[in-house]
Amino acid sequence: MVLGKTGSIPLSLIKTMTVSKATITISGPKMSNIIQEFTITGDTTILTMDVPLGEERLFLIEGMDEKNIVQLSGSKTIDITQDVSSITIKVKWLPPIPVNLYVSNITSTTAELTWDISDAPDFYMYRLLLGTKKQLQAQIDGIKDIFNRNEKTAIITGMSPNTTYYLSVVVIDTEHKYDSENSIYEFFTTPSGNQVINILKYDDGMPNDFLVWYRIQDGLLNRLTTNKAVKLTKVRYYIIKDFVGGSFRAKILSFNITSPTVLGAKDIQAQSSGWVEVDFSADNITVNGDFFVMLEYVQGNMPLLAFDSVTNGRGWNLKENKFVQLNDKTFFIRAVVESEGGLVEL
Repeated sequence: MVLGKTGSIPLSLIKTMTVSKATITISGPKMSNIIQEFTITGDTTILTMDVPLGEERLFLIEGMDEKNIVQLSGSKTIDITQDVSSITIKVKWLPPIPVNLYVSNITSTTAELTWDISDAPDFYMYRLLLGTKKQLQAQIDGIKDIFNRNEKTAIITGMSPNTTYYLSVVVIDTEHKYDSENSIYEFFTTPSGNQVINILKYDDGMPNDFLVWYRIQDGLLNRLTTNKAVKLTKVRYYIIKDFVGGSFRAKILSFNITSPTVLGAKDIQAQSSGWVEVDFSADNITVNGDFFVMLEYVQGNMPLLAFDSVTNGRGWNLKENKFVQLNDKTFFIRAVVESEGGLVEL
């Protein structure tokens, strides 16, 4: 076998490291994988290795801490057609995956926060961030640290009425690293008084599946329920990124599968992936009991809408003016409602 010597391989490290060892794996067509473990000292580690000549040689590096938890990784693919003097592989930290969070029971000064439990193998703590500016910083905007992994609720107090706030839950690991791209939740406190805001939702907050009905459906709906008369102010749809820039119609309908009343409708263009929010606060829509929130297809657009595979009777579709209940699906369609004194049950 002809060998092409890679020579010294400096690993350019982005941050000061606390990992103690690493593994480099080299793979590619017509060669056996090469795996080598090495220790790390300082910000640069130099290895000398022999790699068979050939195309698409993938260099993958993973760095572990003393508990063998992968803390950083980096990769690079190159063609080795002749001797190579050096290859620089940049690595990045692998902080804990951000968790989904939800805000409910919003009043003029308080709100209830719920988040998913982190499954980070080196979990250290949650840090709750709150501020009136969207650029939240973990070192400045922290309001509470929670060291119990299984704790997942908190009551936020002391906020100002009629104010926009931004909230985030940061998962920090034992190396005190965290993901700077944590989800930020925007919400509004109510004016002074007894007004309470709630979010009607039936999904699990984990948009892992998406659904598009190609040309055979007119739209997708969720049946939502409230136990008292409330004002509907906003609806939200979780749109997959492949549909960014596409149009659809947001509709609020009475729960009548024979002849529903249109309570509100707006044409929307999805400017970004994730939650797309539609404001109906100026439409004075009141709902009580069951009602539909619909994503209606327009102009041949087929939005990719996230869903859960659950059996709760919430998901419906509309086909040729006929409503069909989907027993095994609930869509990522939510509604924000406002009422005096809050809801007893959602």
